[in-house]
Parts: sequence; C-alpha cells; structure tokens
Amino acid sequence: MRSEWEAMQSGSNTHKVAILDQEMELQPLSIGPDEAQFMESQRFSRETISGLFGVPLHLLGDSSKLSRASTEELNRAFYTDTLNPIISRITQAIALKVLPRSPGQASDYSVDFDVSARLAGDETAQMNRVATLRQWSISTINEQREALGKPALGIAGDRLLSPLNMNVIDIHTGDVIAPTQPSSPGVSLEA
Repeated sequence: MRSEWEAMQSGSNTHKVAILDQEMELQPLSIGPDEAQFMESQRFSRETISGLFGVPLHLLGDSSKLSRASTEELNRAFYTDTLNPIISRITQAIALKVLPRSPGQASDYSVDFDVSARLAGDETAQMNRVATLRQWSISTINEQREALGKPALGIAGDRLLSPLNMNVIDIHTGDVIAPTQPSSPGVSLEA
C-alpha cells in the first residue's frame, strides 16, 4: 500500500490532489488554529509570570531556547536578582523576631540559607573554583572540602598557601612555615 501511494504521489504527480479510497480518512499532521492559539496563550502566560516574578522561563517549563551554559547562567541570575533579596529579607526577619538576643546587642546566632548546590554549576567549574581559592590563599583545603560535603583532613588541611611562591601559611598566626622536602613529587601537607 505504501509503495502504491508513493508511486501515485511522486514524480509528475507531485502536488496533485490525492484520492483516498477504501474508507480511508485524512489525518492532519499539523495542529488546528484553536490548538495553536491555546499554545500561544500558554507561552504568553509563562512569559508574563516570568516577567512579573523574575523567574527564568526554563523553570516554568519553556526549554525552547536553552543550552546547558545558558541554563547555568540563568540559574545564577535567578538567584542573584530574584531569590537573594527575598532570602535576605527572610533571614533579617528571622534574626529580628526569632533569635534570642540581649537588648541593644546582636544575637550570638545567625540564619543562613544554603544555596551552594543550586549555584555550583558543573564539576569542572567547581574543581577550578576550588583550585583557584586554594592557590591564592582565599581558603584552606578543609574549607573547600566542607563546601563540597567532604570530611576535613585534620590540622594539616587548615593551612593556607602563599601565592607568591606557594609556601604554607599558618591560618591562626599568619606565619610562613618553612617548606619541607616532600618524599615524593607533589605538595606535602605535613607540618
């Protein structure tokens, strides 16, 4: 049947009217005007909600114009522009109304929302961030391991590196510790 149909509708018969027999019915492959209008109104509703509340379209189910990189940037912008101000107001309200404090003094406690998992990005970007923070003495190995949900390495992981020549710096005193000769290639964490 398929080969007969293709023979009748190809070559010089292309674009001619097809005749259906044997009680066949034509099933349109496109959507009708009502369905198209409904889909357009849904898209418009998503765009309206997105504009009013600052929520990226992909979080409302519209993934028509996305790549992985743009999704990560949109998530980051969503946090910075929309969620961060809301979270800030919530933490301030909790700190003011819930946390115990003496009159005229700040509380010994604080409130924080952990959004690090939402902002983490891909694993390569995370590892580059960890390496950069470690290399330039912005954080210790233990601080980065904690941020990644890994256990601390003990006191050796609390040391900073000196950016100029990568000497080890004592985090508590700020003193440069003379480097030891490692027994194998690489950096030794031993004191």
